[in-house]
Amino acid sequence: MADSERLSAPGCWAACTNFSRTRKGFVLLAEIVVCLVILICFSAATSGFSFLSVIEMIFAAVFFVIYMCDLHTKIQIINWPWSDFFRTLIAAILYLITSILVLVEGGHSSKIAAGVLGLLAACLFGYDAYITFPLRQQRHTAAPTDPADGPSDGHGEDANSTTSQILPLPLLAEGSELFLLLLFQGCAVLCLG
Repeated sequence: MADSERLSAPGCWAACTNFSRTRKGFVLLAEIVVCLVILICFSAATSGFSFLSVIEMIFAAVFFVIYMCDLHTKIQIINWPWSDFFRTLIAAILYLITSILVLVEGGHSSKIAAGVLGLLAACLFGYDAYITFPLRQQRHTAAPTDPADGPSDGHGEDANSTTSQILPLPLLAEGSELFLLLLFQGCAVLCLG
């Protein structure tokens, strides 16, 4: 059993280090670290605002594992770019609001440090939302052209026609996975807050 653990560990470690060298991997690791530091600062001063750091650190770690293991290409029922975009956008807004509240309230020096780091986290999550915005990543594809030998002979559709292909229906309607993500995130904030 120790041999199998030893053999599987380098593959996992290589995947982790390879993904963490990409821009998205580096940003997700930075989000996890910043959330952990903010959690420590809030825990030293007050535990009232630490729920946001816990939730966002968990979500960032989950998305890190999903992207590291290429699960976003294997699990097609969830629109991962939009889910990641809304995760980071909500986190940026919540960190901005929480940090402003903490800095206006004042108090212990670790609370002020958490507020300043929260502003940094809002910028980091905002940058992540910017780089993962799905419409920004779409590329233009060329329109299909008519075959070189002329129009079809009228005996039915061409075998290469896209209309003859059966496209699979998604299990969830478009946008419903985003609603579920937002609902889960909202419930987690309410339960821990």
